[in-house]
Amino acid sequence: YMFSDLITKYGTFAGLGLIAVFLGAYFFSPELMLSQKVYWASMIVTLGAMWVGTSEDKKMQLSGEVDDYPFKAALRVAFGIFALSSLIYHVFDLTMFMVVNPELADMQLEATLGSIEELTPYFGEDWADQTSEMLEKNPPAPSMSNSFFDYTFGLLGGFAMAALMALTMKR
Repeated sequence: YMFSDLITKYGTFAGLGLIAVFLGAYFFSPELMLSQKVYWASMIVTLGAMWVGTSEDKKMQLSGEVDDYPFKAALRVAFGIFALSSLIYHVFDLTMFMVVNPELADMQLEATLGSIEELTPYFGEDWADQTSEMLEKNPPAPSMSNSFFDYTFGLLGGFAMAALMALTMKR
């Protein structure tokens, strides 16, 4: 196995796992698919695949003459898995919003406006009014460019998670 095989294997596994989580939520209730709770809970799938793939790479590397698992190797595998699974998820998400159920965009706007209401006590009325007004004037529309932006922005968080995981694998 080379690290690229592990990235392909576990990145695809995690991507398909994310699709299963979000499709399951969608069939239960489209609103549930859009909830932040499902989004954050789905991270378990990605983190699990990153951990297993990196652990497998570490085990293979340490079975040779090497007695140290380099940070760079762990980072490459963990981040590669994250990037591939995230790409698969974003293609699925865009397909859901643009092809399967275009009404999801309106539902997401309503859910976001509801979240703003919940956060008002923490950020204040002015923030809530400005944010709601901005969203209602320019609702986020599903598009290739928005999806690409979300994907690339998400890679920043994925890189941070992969770096933390690589640090723990060093031990």
